[in-house]
Amino acid sequence: MAKEAVLEAPTGTETTHPSPSRLERAWRKVGMAAAIGAVALTGVGSENISAKESPNSLNSPNATLLERSYVDRPDEVSGPQVHIVVVKLAGGPDTQMDIDGTLERDLQNSLDWQAGDGRGDGLSLRLDTYQGRPDITYFQSAYSSDQLKYPTNAPSLIGNELYAAGNISDPSRKKLLGIVVGDFLPCGVANWPPNFPGNTALVSAKQECSLFSTGNEFRQRHKTYFHEIAHTVGAVSIKAPNSDGNAHSKETNDVMGSTPNPGADGQNYRFDVNHDDWWYDALPWMTTNHFAVNIDIQGQGIVSSDTPHNRYIKTENVRGSTFSDDSSPRYRKGLITNWTAESIDNTYRFAGWSGAGQGEKKREIIIDGQKEITATFEPIVNVDLHIRGNGIIKVAGQKACKLANVRKNAQSPPPEDTCHYEFKPGGKVEITAVPVAKNKFAKWLGSNVTKPSLKLTAKHQQDKELTAVFVKNTAAKKVSGKTG
Repeated sequence: MAKEAVLEAPTGTETTHPSPSRLERAWRKVGMAAAIGAVALTGVGSENISAKESPNSLNSPNATLLERSYVDRPDEVSGPQVHIVVVKLAGGPDTQMDIDGTLERDLQNSLDWQAGDGRGDGLSLRLDTYQGRPDITYFQSAYSSDQLKYPTNAPSLIGNELYAAGNISDPSRKKLLGIVVGDFLPCGVANWPPNFPGNTALVSAKQECSLFSTGNEFRQRHKTYFHEIAHTVGAVSIKAPNSDGNAHSKETNDVMGSTPNPGADGQNYRFDVNHDDWWYDALPWMTTNHFAVNIDIQGQGIVSSDTPHNRYIKTENVRGSTFSDDSSPRYRKGLITNWTAESIDNTYRFAGWSGAGQGEKKREIIIDGQKEITATFEPIVNVDLHIRGNGIIKVAGQKACKLANVRKNAQSPPPEDTCHYEFKPGGKVEITAVPVAKNKFAKWLGSNVTKPSLKLTAKHQQDKELTAVFVKNTAAKKVSGKTG
């Protein structure tokens, strides 16, 4: 069977799904204990259901292990949401994907993809979370793969089993996304109301379904998570303008299409191209998971971040994580990003930040909403000073220039023999050559200086390079140059 065929929802010939009222009765039967996350499966044993803090869990393969939970932990977010369940079929292996970070990272990769251009544009599924991370329930199903050989029945069978066991709270506002571990035939299958009521979607963890990987590259799983959950909200209704009559869209680039054309990195996939088939059914189950950082660059400079932005969102004037012009990259909600501003050459210098975040040259911004930042770069005139002989150069308002002797015939003094100063264009500064004992000032060299002077007033319109020349004072009487 072709991979895409098994991603489709149930067909109209299968009618073994229970009605919503039956699900509600199953929920009421387990009582309020499950609502506070206090019920565990009989015979499984007890484990601490809290999650260890690990800010790098989504990015590091060596992240701190999560602790396994057999129940739905207390909710952190309100409104419709998707709860993740690892469903281990009878006889199936324990992959530990729920506690080793594999599933958590994979879910985040999918959310990033969902939030990309032409799909969610910053929106993706609202996941049930605990301590800021996906709340993942581990469930040992009593069903074997043989008992689920008619996979269109599987979502309702597994969903009813979960609710009857009391593992999931508040089914009225939660969709269940089950990651099935075991010999489960399709790569994805889901309830499809109103034809097949229910709120459970199942995705196979089989390797051939390209479900997991260690990298961030696009895989069909990124689409499958959303595709199957979208079925549970009724997508695509047979009444939709582009419905194929069997839960899918006839538009080939639609993520709910039956004949998809994903393109590189899944970029061709779109979420309901004209928002006329199913978008508004799915919207209540989505949230803003990525926010824009609007960057305003004044002057000539670049701004860079140590955190990559959402790579599925096309951003102009971007080279990796470096921005050379006004840009609006999006970043994952909750990230702590660090920003650096640098001038593009020595004709400008960084003058300061304004807007979101804190820090002077480096800026820290917590992504908890849309942010506005401005990096200002100001033009400068560079003045490089050198010394030949024994003396110093005083620069009004600046640290004096004191250097070792520069060789008489040196064509280009090395940086360590250069005193560098920066000034705003159009200003003035007094530069004074001061000889040490038994030496005298002879002349200035460079930048069109033609007559000797102890003091030089420079009008800053363009860069200057000056050398103060000092010689031994052999005269019986000390002679000083005339101030000019």
